Amino acid sequence: MKNVHQLSVSIPERYHVKTLLPILVFTGLICLGAQIRIPTGQTPIVMTTVFIYLTGLLLDKNKALIATALYVILGLIGLPVFSGGNGGFEHIYGPTGGYLIGFMAAAWLIGGISQKFRHPSSNLTALVTASLTIHSLGIVWMKTHFPEIWDASRMIYGNYLVADSLKILFVLLITPWLKYRLKQIKNW
Repeated sequence: MKNVHQLSVSIPERYHVKTLLPILVFTGLICLGAQIRIPTGQTPIVMTTVFIYLTGLLLDKNKALIATALYVILGLIGLPVFSGGNGGFEHIYGPTGGYLIGFMAAAWLIGGISQKFRHPSSNLTALVTASLTIHSLGIVWMKTHFPEIWDASRMIYGNYLVADSLKILFVLLITPWLKYRLKQIKNW
């Protein structure tokens, strides 16, 4: 019979702290980004996508998808992680439902493109593709399910495209430094 001190438990690597910690950190950063709002008049610019873009570039595609999906799940179960401290299942059926789905698709796309090509110039392609995905899913959802809201907001939509372009530029500038710093952290 084995001594208690000789027993060991084998934990699959997908459950190791070094695997789960980056996912949880980036989920937290996305939640934080959703609370950072820049007033622009009718509707503020929110920094959620900055952290989704960083999640996709700094994690692999599967971890990026899990981190972003966890953010969406936390919001849907009612935690106040969505923009403005909102949460609840009704958000998936509301005007922002397409954007929530787009966030998950975008994180996965960024991770996949940046992983496959592994060149800094591919980051721009990944981020533009992700931005187009988020906006396309959001607009189609809104036009299909909430045409009156789309009609009222389409006049100011150009502001969001300009803001998203600036967010992409910021992410492109900060990512090399973040990658360098993350490599210095043991077991990241």
